[in-house]
Amino acid sequence: MKALLTSISILIWGFTSLAQGYSSKTLSHDWALEKGWFGDEQIVMHVLDSSRTKDLTTVFTFNYSGILSHSLYNPSHLGLCGNGLLYLDVSTWEVKDNVIIFDVKGGHFADDQFHYIMTYSITGMDRGQMTLKKKEVKLNEKKNF
Repeated sequence: MKALLTSISILIWGFTSLAQGYSSKTLSHDWALEKGWFGDEQIVMHVLDSSRTKDLTTVFTFNYSGILSHSLYNPSHLGLCGNGLLYLDVSTWEVKDNVIIFDVKGGHFADDQFHYIMTYSITGMDRGQMTLKKKEVKLNEKKNF
């Protein structure tokens, strides 16, 4: 029943987004990363749904206030080492029409630090899946340890 309600709400949300355009309110969700990373030509995410997301997955939370945070969706409760795990310092997102501006600062423990300021166009939004295409790179800094 929960999966059905989640699917219905995603479907309604998708139609509302297309009719009204994209806003902080319509994009404020937990987004499971399917493909890509900041700087790649394309990033694909879907609204986190336990019936769809079965494996260990990076999840970005687009907070209504513009804060971007992350978590690790771990449905199998796998034991993990901290080396290489993603962390974010103060990171933000902002949507204007069909464009999202990311300012992401963080790194991977014991591996690297990064700071990205990038703009992506929303090129697809269907059934809770969002496809982003790189539009502009203002900052792409990465320091490996």
